[in-house]
Amino acid sequence: MQKKNEELMYPTKFVWYKLVKIFLLVLLVSLFFWDDDWLGFILLSSFFIIIPYFLYIYLHYVNIVFSFDNNKIIKRWGIITKKSSIIHFDKIQNIDLKSGLLMRVFNLSSINIWTASQSQMFVNKKGVIIKPEISLFLDSFEAEELRVFMID
Repeated sequence: MQKKNEELMYPTKFVWYKLVKIFLLVLLVSLFFWDDDWLGFILLSSFFIIIPYFLYIYLHYVNIVFSFDNNKIIKRWGIITKKSSIIHFDKIQNIDLKSGLLMRVFNLSSINIWTASQSQMFVNKKGVIIKPEISLFLDSFEAEELRVFMID
Protein backbone atom coordinates (compact mmCIF):
# COMPACT_ATOMS: atom_id res chain seq x y z
CA MET A 1 0.00 0.00 0.00
CA GLN A 2 1.05 3.61 -0.52
CA LYS A 3 2.42 5.93 2.14
CA LYS A 4 0.00 7.56 4.56
CA ASN A 5 -1.06 11.17 3.76
CA GLU A 6 -0.16 10.66 0.11
CA GLU A 7 -2.94 11.65 -2.28
CA LEU A 8 -4.14 8.71 -4.34
CA MET A 9 -6.31 8.46 -7.43
CA TYR A 10 -8.45 5.69 -8.83
CA PRO A 11 -6.46 3.22 -10.97
CA THR A 12 -6.55 3.95 -14.71
CA LYS A 13 -8.35 0.62 -15.13
CA PHE A 14 -11.38 2.42 -13.68
CA VAL A 15 -11.79 4.46 -16.89
CA TRP A 16 -11.53 1.35 -19.07
CA TYR A 17 -13.97 -0.53 -16.84
CA LYS A 18 -16.57 2.24 -17.18
CA LEU A 19 -16.06 2.48 -20.96
CA VAL A 20 -16.40 -1.26 -21.51
CA LYS A 21 -19.50 -1.22 -19.34
CA ILE A 22 -21.23 1.46 -21.44
CA PHE A 23 -20.05 -0.14 -24.70
CA LEU A 24 -21.55 -3.48 -23.67
CA LEU A 25 -24.80 -1.70 -22.82
CA VAL A 26 -24.86 -0.05 -26.27
CA LEU A 27 -24.22 -3.43 -27.91
CA LEU A 28 -27.06 -4.96 -25.91
CA VAL A 29 -29.46 -2.20 -26.94
CA SER A 30 -28.28 -2.48 -30.55
CA LEU A 31 -29.57 -6.06 -30.68
CA PHE A 32 -33.05 -4.55 -30.95
CA PHE A 33 -31.92 -2.81 -34.16
CA TRP A 34 -30.44 -5.92 -35.81
CA ASP A 35 -31.68 -5.11 -39.33
CA ASP A 36 -29.94 -2.87 -41.86
CA ASP A 37 -29.47 -0.02 -39.38
CA TRP A 38 -27.38 -2.02 -36.87
CA LEU A 39 -24.02 -0.52 -37.84
CA GLY A 40 -25.57 2.93 -38.13
CA PHE A 41 -26.98 2.62 -34.63
CA ILE A 42 -23.58 1.62 -33.24
CA LEU A 43 -21.86 4.55 -34.95
CA LEU A 44 -24.56 7.03 -33.95
CA SER A 45 -24.63 5.87 -30.33
CA SER A 46 -20.83 5.98 -30.24
CA PHE A 47 -20.90 9.59 -31.31
CA PHE A 48 -23.75 10.75 -29.05
CA ILE A 49 -23.38 8.42 -26.06
CA ILE A 50 -19.95 6.82 -25.74
CA ILE A 51 -17.76 9.83 -26.57
CA PRO A 52 -19.55 12.26 -24.19
CA TYR A 53 -19.64 9.52 -21.54
CA PHE A 54 -15.89 9.03 -21.98
CA LEU A 55 -15.29 12.76 -21.47
CA TYR A 56 -17.44 12.71 -18.33
CA ILE A 57 -15.70 9.61 -16.93
CA TYR A 58 -12.27 11.07 -17.67
CA LEU A 59 -13.12 14.35 -15.92
CA HIS A 60 -14.63 12.39 -13.05
CA TYR A 61 -11.50 10.21 -12.87
CA VAL A 62 -8.98 13.08 -12.76
CA ASN A 63 -11.01 14.96 -10.14
CA ILE A 64 -11.27 12.21 -7.51
CA VAL A 65 -8.47 12.18 -4.99
CA PHE A 66 -8.33 10.46 -1.63
CA SER A 67 -5.78 10.27 1.14
CA PHE A 68 -5.59 8.64 4.52
CA ASP A 69 -3.49 8.71 7.65
CA ASN A 70 -3.54 6.77 10.91
CA ASN A 71 -7.01 7.92 11.98
CA LYS A 72 -9.01 9.21 8.99
CA ILE A 73 -9.69 8.94 5.27
CA ILE A 74 -10.36 12.00 3.11
CA LYS A 75 -12.05 11.93 -0.30
CA ARG A 76 -12.18 14.99 -2.59
CA TRP A 77 -14.23 14.93 -5.78
CA GLY A 78 -16.24 17.04 -8.19
CA ILE A 79 -15.94 18.37 -11.71
CA ILE A 80 -17.63 21.76 -11.34
CA THR A 81 -18.43 21.84 -7.63
CA LYS A 82 -15.65 20.50 -5.45
CA LYS A 83 -16.71 18.42 -2.44
CA SER A 84 -14.85 16.58 0.26
CA SER A 85 -15.68 14.01 2.88
CA ILE A 86 -13.66 13.06 5.96
CA ILE A 87 -14.30 9.91 7.93
CA HIS A 88 -12.48 9.09 11.13
CA PHE A 89 -11.77 5.38 11.47
CA ASP A 90 -13.47 5.19 14.87
CA LYS A 91 -16.78 6.30 13.25
CA ILE A 92 -16.80 3.49 10.68
CA GLN A 93 -19.59 0.96 11.19
CA ASN A 94 -19.00 -1.33 8.21
CA ILE A 95 -16.69 -1.74 5.22
CA ASP A 96 -17.94 -3.58 2.13
CA LEU A 97 -15.80 -4.87 -0.69
CA LYS A 98 -17.69 -5.55 -3.92
CA SER A 99 -16.41 -6.89 -7.18
CA GLY A 100 -18.78 -7.82 -10.00
CA LEU A 101 -17.94 -10.00 -12.99
CA LEU A 102 -16.69 -7.15 -15.19
CA MET A 103 -14.83 -5.62 -12.24
CA ARG A 104 -13.01 -8.92 -11.67
CA VAL A 105 -11.91 -8.90 -15.31
CA PHE A 106 -10.23 -5.54 -14.63
CA ASN A 107 -9.08 -6.64 -11.13
CA LEU A 108 -11.06 -3.81 -9.51
CA SER A 109 -13.02 -3.67 -6.27
CA SER A 110 -15.44 -1.14 -4.90
CA ILE A 111 -14.85 -0.39 -1.25
CA ASN A 112 -17.89 1.13 0.49
CA ILE A 113 -17.42 2.76 3.89
CA TRP A 114 -20.50 3.02 6.10
CA THR A 115 -20.95 5.15 9.20
CA ALA A 116 -23.93 5.84 11.46
CA SER A 117 -24.37 9.28 9.86
CA GLN A 118 -27.79 10.50 8.77
CA SER A 119 -26.20 11.98 5.62
CA GLN A 120 -26.21 8.49 4.07
CA MET A 121 -30.02 8.44 3.85
CA PHE A 122 -31.85 10.08 0.96
CA VAL A 123 -35.64 10.29 0.93
CA ASN A 124 -37.45 10.43 -2.42
CA LYS A 125 -40.89 9.47 -3.74
CA LYS A 126 -39.98 5.78 -3.86
CA GLY A 127 -38.81 5.65 -0.27
CA VAL A 128 -35.52 5.84 1.56
CA ILE A 129 -32.28 5.22 -0.31
CA ILE A 130 -29.20 4.48 1.74
CA LYS A 131 -25.79 5.09 0.16
CA PRO A 132 -22.35 4.60 1.71
CA GLU A 133 -20.53 7.58 3.18
CA ILE A 134 -17.56 7.00 0.86
CA SER A 135 -17.23 4.65 -2.10
CA LEU A 136 -13.85 4.07 -3.76
CA PHE A 137 -12.66 2.00 -6.70
CA LEU A 138 -9.26 0.37 -6.15
CA ASP A 139 -7.24 -2.57 -7.34
CA SER A 140 -8.58 -5.63 -5.53
CA PHE A 141 -5.39 -6.20 -3.56
CA GLU A 142 -5.12 -2.54 -2.49
CA ALA A 143 -8.81 -2.47 -1.51
CA GLU A 144 -8.30 -5.45 0.79
CA GLU A 145 -5.17 -3.85 2.27
CA LEU A 146 -7.02 -0.58 2.91
CA ARG A 147 -9.94 -2.45 4.51
CA VAL A 148 -7.59 -4.32 6.87
CA PHE A 149 -5.72 -1.07 7.67
CA MET A 150 -8.94 0.77 8.56
CA ILE A 151 -10.24 -2.11 10.69
CA ASP A 152 -6.98 -2.30 12.66
